[in-house]
Amino acid sequence: MLLMLGVNPIRGYGALLDGAFGDLDALADTAIKSIPLLLVGVGICIAFRASVINIGGEGQMIAGAIVSTLVALAVPDLPRVLLVPLVLLGGGVLLGVFLALVCRGLVAATARSRAAAADRRLREAVSEVASELVVAPVQAELTAYTSLRTGLDRALA
Repeated sequence: MLLMLGVNPIRGYGALLDGAFGDLDALADTAIKSIPLLLVGVGICIAFRASVINIGGEGQMIAGAIVSTLVALAVPDLPRVLLVPLVLLGGGVLLGVFLALVCRGLVAATARSRAAAADRRLREAVSEVASELVVAPVQAELTAYTSLRTGLDRALA
């Protein structure tokens, strides 16, 4: 694509690498922008490994940033040495508690619907077994009686 634009691809990729890793400031900017995304990716990997679907990682990251900002604004006069860990813990813990409550509600609703579905399937299974054990033999006897009666009526007529 760079060739189609008339740009030397080697120079283009060199500029890309220089912008990301060229000096200490570039490396710090790359780390600042990539570490939150890597942490979201690790969290999603852990969720998938636990057979849980986790969607909305970017939204969770934004919500954590909002909560961290609110924590920082609540105590603006705190020294940075105490403020930074408090903001990180506050954002993570408060958002974690909020999301845990939301997830608990979703799990409870899902569990209720699963229990209702299991109850319905159990009732259908019991009905099917009862039908096979009670109704089917009676129906077979009635069918046999009806055909016997029909045969007798023809023979006597």
